[in-house]
Amino acid sequence: MELHTPYELQLPADAVARVETAGVLGESFVQIDISKTSGPPLANGGVLKSQPSQSITAKQWVECLSNLAAHKPCDLSAKTDENHEAPERK
Repeated sequence: MELHTPYELQLPADAVARVETAGVLGESFVQIDISKTSGPPLANGGVLKSQPSQSITAKQWVECLSNLAAHKPCDLSAKTDENHEAPERK
């Protein structure tokens, strides 16, 4: 994904990006975490590190509710780990 802004954007080069969801049925967006950064600004055309999303998808909620209705266990934390593999870091 490329980000183009009409203004200069100073993101630290060691910031981390991940795709999150706004609520259960909300839209997806990119969350850029700069809370633990200390590096220089990202150069033009630079690439940020990424992490897997921590959000539960609407599909996962539906599967969980179906399992509960069928008296089966529902572990959303395990589904988050298995369905959101970490992308290759650059």
